[in-house]
Amino acid sequence: MKQYTVIILLVTLISVFSPDAGAKDYVTYKPEISIPLTSAGFSVWMLGEIFKGSLAPERCRFCRKNFLDEEVKNILSWGRKRNAADMWSNVFLVSIPLVGLGSLSLSGRDMWDSSDTAEETGKAALVYFESLSVAMLLNQVVKFIVARERPIVRHLSGSEKDRPDTRLSFYSGHTTAAFAMATAGSMLLQMKEWKYSNAAWVVNMSLAATVGYLRIAADKHYFSDVVIGALIGIAAGIIVPKLHEIKESDTQKKSFQITMPAPLYMFSIGTAF
Repeated sequence: MKQYTVIILLVTLISVFSPDAGAKDYVTYKPEISIPLTSAGFSVWMLGEIFKGSLAPERCRFCRKNFLDEEVKNILSWGRKRNAADMWSNVFLVSIPLVGLGSLSLSGRDMWDSSDTAEETGKAALVYFESLSVAMLLNQVVKFIVARERPIVRHLSGSEKDRPDTRLSFYSGHTTAAFAMATAGSMLLQMKEWKYSNAAWVVNMSLAATVGYLRIAADKHYFSDVVIGALIGIAAGIIVPKLHEIKESDTQKKSFQITMPAPLYMFSIGTAF
């Protein structure tokens, strides 16, 4: 929970301390819609974390294992060093908003023009925040319904096996958050037409993929947990920013496409697996 709290604080600080100014807009923001949605998403997530002991079922509902997940676990698990993998997954997760929001802040036409940069970063941060909240809302609901047993359970003994968190494996919240932020940050830079947006895709997605890999290495999640988390995060990170995009005139309107070279994009995602 601590790593998500750090992310929320980072995004909130950037959003709150961004005054309105006369910068050219590339995203719009409707508080009457987005603020309740964002608040609901993070409220559900926080309540789920606080009342996890009461909400998690006493027994796993999805306890069966499958060949693919088991084989990937055997290959990628760090064994007795799984706690180190868990720690590093948190470090890489927190690095994603630092990189993403930092890039958005420094990608203005004139990075020394504080008023332009403040407005652009503020609106982008709010959209970024909303993308994350939507992804985590869905994740929190699904994991309590599915109640999948984590792979680490087999390495625990006694009362450790009965902790509520051991039955919340599907799907990976870390991976969902990582890909939601990585994709939203990259999408916003692409919409802004930043000249280094392709590089941003590579860096952001590589960081997110590393988080996914480390969740498997830490025996916190199965391969399928990470894959689904990545797909949901990517979907939220694309759809939410596109809904906020300021459209061009009909004569200049561009068709939507991800401009990052496809081989690099797929490679950056694939490195998690």
